[in-house]
Amino acid sequence: MLRTLPEHRLLPPGLVNTSIKSSIPIVSLSLNPAIDLTYETPSLKHDQKSRATTTRYDPGGTGINVGRALEKLKANSHTCCITAGKMGEFLNALLKQELNNLHTQQVEGETRINTTILQYQPHSQYEINATGPSISPLQLDKIVSRFLMLCNQGIGILTGSLPPGTPDNTYQIINNGTVVAEGVWDGGEITFDMSSLPPGKYNVTVVAYDESGNYTVNSVFVDVTESLSKAILESPVTQLLSVLAIAGILVLGYKIVKTGKKEKKDE
Repeated sequence: MLRTLPEHRLLPPGLVNTSIKSSIPIVSLSLNPAIDLTYETPSLKHDQKSRATTTRYDPGGTGINVGRALEKLKANSHTCCITAGKMGEFLNALLKQELNNLHTQQVEGETRINTTILQYQPHSQYEINATGPSISPLQLDKIVSRFLMLCNQGIGILTGSLPPGTPDNTYQIINNGTVVAEGVWDGGEITFDMSSLPPGKYNVTVVAYDESGNYTVNSVFVDVTESLSKAILESPVTQLLSVLAIAGILVLGYKIVKTGKKEKKDE
């Protein structure tokens, strides 16, 4: 349910910031977008034709909706998606009306159509989601590579369902746009050792797929500085202490030698 503030608490339009002003790219990836077909009808009757009073076509898919929202917020956004067949061409035409930075990968088959039926009496909603076209490992690699290139040093958003042909129970670790580790994911913790990386800024993304065709992503920005031991050895304070220690050793050695000579003379 959408909730709003009481009228007397709403801010004047001029005081509401509805845009994102940032040069950092925000890139969404939708591997299984859809055309959302919505019918509105007074009622559905068993084994009888029902006529729609309203029919609507909209671009669909969670990743697509993220891109549309970012476009409305005037963000530096890009949307990457898979399209297929005549329905893919239709989806592409719909998206070009709303998105400025659209990147598509064409595959065989047909972009899926997700159908929603809204019934007035009694008030009900029925949804049917299609499977979508299959995607080969090569096609998946192409769209993911494009996605990673666009979101390098930026923000990447992966959301929505996966089409047939995508891997399951696997993970990938992506560092600054390059896949640095991948393997079978058992649902446990995924770790990445960054101790050997040279100083610099890194965007590390972990993508995990489960056996049901769902996937999740987590990105972090890491600033690797010089190692602690190297920093300690090269610090001015450490160097000064080293000089003082050497001087102390020399003084102590001199005193030992002098004392030894004096004792020998007394004998």
